[in-house]
Amino acid sequence: MGCGRRAARSASSSSPPTTKDRLDPALLRPGRMDMHIYMGYCGWEAFKTLAHNYFLVDGHQVFPEIQGLLDAVEVTPAEVSEMLLRSEDVDPALGGLVEFLEKKKQAMCEGK
Repeated sequence: MGCGRRAARSASSSSPPTTKDRLDPALLRPGRMDMHIYMGYCGWEAFKTLAHNYFLVDGHQVFPEIQGLLDAVEVTPAEVSEMLLRSEDVDPALGGLVEFLEKKKQAMCEGK
């Protein structure tokens, strides 16, 4: 067991610290990450989950267009969520997402 894990366990097993100065300095040093997690781009399945979570929809007339755009551009789930949160109504939210994805695709084609 590495000292980073030991320090993490000892810090988490005691009462939670309220300020950064009460943490073990080993936890605050840069480069102490034991695992790198790949956070990929938003694909079709992830988009459908986001759309369902935000608007309780499993299908919409613009879904095929969004699917094609997601295949053509690299966009993170956070960017998609940000666009979906701009409206409480599904039609303007999905319309805004289509515009956003089209702009990204155009920028990509123009070489940014």
